[in-house]
Amino acid sequence: MRRSTFPRRTLPVFVRAAIIALLAGAVAGAAYFLDVVPGVVAAVVAALTPAFHVVRDYLGLTTPLEMAAHFGVAVFAWAAVVLSTPFGRAIVDRVWPVRPPILKPVRWRPDVPPDHPEHPRPLVGRDAELSALKRFAGSASGDGPRWTELVGVMGVGKTKLAMEWLSYLESKGWDAGLLDGDVRAIARTRLRQKTAIVIDEATRDPDLAAKLNALLATTGQVRVLLVDQLSLDLEVSRDAARDERIRDAFHPGARLTPLGEGELHRIAPERTPNEVAAAEGRPLLVLLGPDPRRTISVRAGERVAAASAEDLRYLAFAALAGPLPLAEARRHGAIPRLAVRARLHEGVPDQDLKRRMPAIAPEPLANEVLLRWARECDEDDWRSLLAAAVAANAAGVEARLRQLWLGFARRPEDGALCEAMQAAFDACAPERAQAAHQRAERILARLVQDGVLSAETDRAVAELSALANGRPADRTLQALFAGGAVTAILHCGQAQEFAKLERWGEQLVDLVDNSRWVDDAAIQLRGAMGAVNAIYHFGMAQDFTGVERWGARLVGLANNPRWVDDAAIQLHGAMGAVNAMSQYGNTKDFAGLERWGEQLVGLVDDPRWVDDAVIQLRGAMAAVNAIFHYGNARDFAGLERWGARLAELADDPRWVDDAVIQLERAKGAVNAMSQYGDAKDFAGLERWGARLVALAEHPRWADDATLQLLCATGAFNSIVDYGRAQDFAGLERWGARLVALAENARWVNDAAIQFERAKGAGNAMIYYGQAQDFAGLERWGEQLIVLTDDPRWVDDAAMQLARAKGAGHAIGHHGAARDFIGLERWGSRLVALVDDPRWAEDAAVQLNGAIGAANAINHVDGPGLARWRAQLRRIALRMPHVLEIQELAGRHTLAFAQSGASDSREIA
Repeated sequence: MRRSTFPRRTLPVFVRAAIIALLAGAVAGAAYFLDVVPGVVAAVVAALTPAFHVVRDYLGLTTPLEMAAHFGVAVFAWAAVVLSTPFGRAIVDRVWPVRPPILKPVRWRPDVPPDHPEHPRPLVGRDAELSALKRFAGSASGDGPRWTELVGVMGVGKTKLAMEWLSYLESKGWDAGLLDGDVRAIARTRLRQKTAIVIDEATRDPDLAAKLNALLATTGQVRVLLVDQLSLDLEVSRDAARDERIRDAFHPGARLTPLGEGELHRIAPERTPNEVAAAEGRPLLVLLGPDPRRTISVRAGERVAAASAEDLRYLAFAALAGPLPLAEARRHGAIPRLAVRARLHEGVPDQDLKRRMPAIAPEPLANEVLLRWARECDEDDWRSLLAAAVAANAAGVEARLRQLWLGFARRPEDGALCEAMQAAFDACAPERAQAAHQRAERILARLVQDGVLSAETDRAVAELSALANGRPADRTLQALFAGGAVTAILHCGQAQEFAKLERWGEQLVDLVDNSRWVDDAAIQLRGAMGAVNAIYHFGMAQDFTGVERWGARLVGLANNPRWVDDAAIQLHGAMGAVNAMSQYGNTKDFAGLERWGEQLVGLVDDPRWVDDAVIQLRGAMAAVNAIFHYGNARDFAGLERWGARLAELADDPRWVDDAVIQLERAKGAVNAMSQYGDAKDFAGLERWGARLVALAEHPRWADDATLQLLCATGAFNSIVDYGRAQDFAGLERWGARLVALAENARWVNDAAIQFERAKGAGNAMIYYGQAQDFAGLERWGEQLIVLTDDPRWVDDAAMQLARAKGAGHAIGHHGAARDFIGLERWGSRLVALVDDPRWAEDAAVQLNGAIGAANAINHVDGPGLARWRAQLRRIALRMPHVLEIQELAGRHTLAFAQSGASDSREIA
């Protein structure tokens, strides 16, 4: 791409008016000569030009050519007069539109330092972002005016990328440039073609929203790019139409991330690896030289070396409030003459200085200039200057103070001065701090509402981070950022994006460790919450290095003498321990489980928390998890050890009436019963079963639906375990308990308990069928039929599915025993259910109908075979999208019809 060093010249309006008038005169003269001018027009021109006849007679113009020339001159004169008026100038702009005067063109200048964005150095490492901006410029972003934003930390290359985008579009015939005009100038400007506009340091402009609204009110393909370290805050204003226009025209933008070290080395190959690493991915810092701080200090010294006290005051004012229109700047302080300003604003063209007071660039230089002046002057001086700057441009002052905190060149001893300046600013413009708080609250609310990791998560948390880092003494913003970081850790963990989790986690840790907040309970609690989230998700990914790293942070926080008596932080310590135990248990790493278990037991047994129901509940939950994991590993000694802890806790007089802890006791019993049953250790099953039954039958819990449901679940599990072992006495014993519970008047309308009964009946049918005990099968089958025919459950999908499964198994078992009467009896029940309009679209019911038909096909022949094949075909036609049904139909209709083969396999 050819880089133009100088801007294109735009002809002034009076020159364009003169040329248009000259052309009008020439055309009029030619028309007069050809005698095509209407007589009335010629008469009007002659009448409006008193000297017309005098000049004609004096010069003796008689020939047609002479008369035509004289007429053309008259028209030219009148056109020139008319076009010189305001109305006429509007006509000139419409007839001969020029490059919009509000656009400052990109000027590639080899004479400026390489760190200047107008230096013609190549763009490195931003191809994807530039391509995205090119797509934004095209029709893909929509018709009509559109705007987007380019956001990133100081020095990451935002302005350079924006100028490359403008340069590219200008080479494609667009009008492109940096915005250089106020709202009135924008409203007066006529855009002649596709137009691209960049607003740099956008949030420093107090009229940003009004300017953006004016640009979006134009027509045609207008693309506006806002460049800043913060996104535009789209808060609701009093102008609903403006808000709607801005929201509707927004196109999602980009946040520039730091470049890699290899890309920085390509930008500045002379830098050492250590210098590149110290730049933290920001091109500006490698371009400033081997020691960016020293470079900035030297430049600042050169800038102020020959400056008077008034000149230095002006420079500080420009650092705070720039950019500003020159007239506005004069209203708030003395402005040096042009020659002095040209020296102070090194590299800024005189034509720009005549119209405005520019900001000092780059940002670190503005910071250094301001701090140098403020260090040397009296406090009253900088306070009065800051007040004047706030009156001129509060948004610009706020951005500068934010940069003072974020800038790399600030000395440690400047902290007190920066805090004093921030406090003075907040006293002058308290609404700005309130607006920052409200903005952070909105960002956090959106982040929490999203619920999952999305493209907006990084953007939102980065915005919170920028707001908080720009006001490091603002507790409200720090707490809101901490909340955002906790949410980001949660979302990143759910998405298994652990690099992002660690990035936001490290920022949260830095905040928690900051000496300013080490005594702040709310912020420290957020640190504990983030650690709990990280422990859980690293554990889910079986990354126990991550678990232990975050676990150590959590334990360190909980053991800190400041927080050993803080119930909320200790609770999160307990939650983290429970999470770690569970994840170690999942991988059968019982050393890890016991290590975290000891941590938790120590907390639960601490005299400070023995009366804390919430922490004690975490002890019970941990015991339930340990019972499950030890049982799953067939380590019944471990199961019993944690079971004893659970029993001891639940039997404590403080908790015998605590419904939640007693519920955990019931869960532990159900887990233990299930694990002993899987191992066919029925003594263990019965021992824990007796505990469960005693708990469920206790008068305190006889009306507790959740605990009674757990009892039903334990009974159902026992039916399964005894059935697998063909121990029908045990099956019947627990079956009787389940039936008695379900028939209790308190629970006859409880869908969950009745469903456990249905599942128990269905499973009993399976095991009696496997033993070819059809009396038992039919007895339990009758219970299932009566239950699912009850008007309360005829529309319950889960109940009817249990009926379908039981019928399918009964068909298979009766068929295997060549009991076709039984087969057909259950078959008719299944067909009636499957063909019921209520379940015609229920894929699960239809699948079990297909399984039952396939089981029948395996065993019947003759007319029965044809009938069941037809039934299976009907189901397949009804459910063309269910692959399993289509596979069953293919195997048991088409294949058997062709080969006549018999398949004796049952389908469970």
